[in-house]
Amino acid sequence: MKMFGCIPSKNPKHAKPVNYNNSEISSHQHDPQPHLEEAKNRMKKSNTALLMIDFQRDFCSPSGYADAAFEDAGQEWVESIIPKAQQLLKWARDKNLLIIHTREGYSPDLSDVSESKSRKAKANNAAIGKHGPLGRLLIRGEYGQDTIDELAALPEEIILDKSSFGTFCTTNLDFILRQAGIEQGILAGGTA
Repeated sequence: MKMFGCIPSKNPKHAKPVNYNNSEISSHQHDPQPHLEEAKNRMKKSNTALLMIDFQRDFCSPSGYADAAFEDAGQEWVESIIPKAQQLLKWARDKNLLIIHTREGYSPDLSDVSESKSRKAKANNAAIGKHGPLGRLLIRGEYGQDTIDELAALPEEIILDKSSFGTFCTTNLDFILRQAGIEQGILAGGTA
């Protein structure tokens, strides 16, 4: 499967060099527009999926997990991403692509939170499960764990909840993509 990174993170705390091991893609790491145009030119709707990764209130709204964990970053890093993600989502819907939304979230009893994830979150003053203005941070079913209204899934779109950073680790995403005959993917995410 060819993956095109379309919307890199603007959060300086999350920003890492992107290495796709593909010279035609890596030369535009910080500008999503060339990726999007290239991806659009190669698309066949029958074998392409859009993955909307973790556009949750806990990551994209004031008073969520990211706001608590990265107070000094503010919300500017995500504010510029959302309109671009809206355009991409509209385009994918117009093309009738398979659309999959992911949400990071954990069980209310915290039984699926790894020790390292728990330690890191606590060190950042954003313990998973801590009560906040949007509900318990990153807990499945809480208001903050749901997707922001601007990018909410339609009934026919797939929502995958995951208890890890990686979408392939704790979901059946691989099976879904294979069953649907997906060969190309477009990734968009505030934390991707």
